[in-house]
Amino acid sequence: MVMTVIQVAKKRKMPNLKAQSIDRNACAMTKATNHGIEESLMDAMMSVSREFFRQPAEEKQKCSNLADGNGKDYQVEGYGSDKVVSEDQVLNWSDRLQLEVDPEDERNLAKWRRHPESFRVFLQGCAQEYASRTKKIRDLVLRSIDKLLKIEEDYFVNQISNKASGFARFNYYPPCPRPDLVLGLMPHSDSGLLTILFNNDNVGGLQVQRDGRWYNVPTKPHTLLINLAD
Repeated sequence: MVMTVIQVAKKRKMPNLKAQSIDRNACAMTKATNHGIEESLMDAMMSVSREFFRQPAEEKQKCSNLADGNGKDYQVEGYGSDKVVSEDQVLNWSDRLQLEVDPEDERNLAKWRRHPESFRVFLQGCAQEYASRTKKIRDLVLRSIDKLLKIEEDYFVNQISNKASGFARFNYYPPCPRPDLVLGLMPHSDSGLLTILFNNDNVGGLQVQRDGRWYNVPTKPHTLLINLAD
């Protein structure tokens, strides 16, 4: 399978994407280059996320997604793993931190850790800039789909409320003694409208399914993956 690659922009002032950039028959995951997000900002995001996950467990648990500590009061935001719904449930072999970044006035700052100090400083500054850039990319992609489908301009963009939720999710996959028995993330489809994924340049493993077959997604430094969600 050949994954579609789109060049979003070569300048900060992003031009409209050409509709032909997105193949009508391509899978729903696309690689984006020249997307307007500085490499230094992407590197800072990766660095600060590593710093968070390297903390002792007791520090990370201070922003747990289990509000009551017994697993019954699960929250979308915070640090931890997936919601446990049954005793025989197989969990992903991963830790994650999920934070709501939009709308800005609905951020739960109790989950925005003060330690390490660089993490909160980054979230309050650079994360907002990153969120702003990814929203521009989102809108450009949606406008390209408008053109591809030959429907009115901004049809999809206009469906998005000013209070629409936007989440930043940081995934960490710790070493596993039996990697042959687990998956970092189980087969799934993303919820919502659009996922813009920035993965570790040196770590592969992500796969996408098409026509019942799984394909490896190659990694490339500072490239974004755009996934159309449910």
